[in-house]
Amino acid sequence: MRKVMYVIVPGLLALAAMMSAATAQEAVPSKAPVPGDTSQMAPKEAASTPATSATPQTQATAGGLMVDNIACGTSVEEKELMGAAVTFPSATEKIYCWSLITGGEEPTAVEHVWYHGGQEMARVRLDVNYPRVRTWSSKTMMPEWAGEWKVEAVDEAGKVLASTEFTLE
Repeated sequence: MRKVMYVIVPGLLALAAMMSAATAQEAVPSKAPVPGDTSQMAPKEAASTPATSATPQTQATAGGLMVDNIACGTSVEEKELMGAAVTFPSATEKIYCWSLITGGEEPTAVEHVWYHGGQEMARVRLDVNYPRVRTWSSKTMMPEWAGEWKVEAVDEAGKVLASTEFTLE
């Protein structure tokens, strides 16, 4: 769902903000955890299905940028991943890759690079403007794209910060 906020300017109706259907992100400018703040928790997971095929391999960049969590699921609601899984039925229309990115000292970007069977299928730029950002990209699936998938979170220098894998049955 797209969220749109309109601002009334004398004589004009201006579009102030809009979330893209392909990408969206949320930033939390505080660096320190706040007691009782559940926004810093990992994405909600469906039943007891693990969110990734293993603990994501995470590496920091020279500037300290890290992917603390990366997982795939069937939707994002209230900036949290829903339907997290490592195997999706072939009828799944869209799969989301959700990342928690920390350590951004200045505005930068990461890319989610989607691979199917080793072939790059999509590359989505995600802005990182705060020290802690929850962000995601999505890919529309086709039943004939069954098989092994991988999504890498890559910094601006091309370094892989983290990755996750899933299977489309």
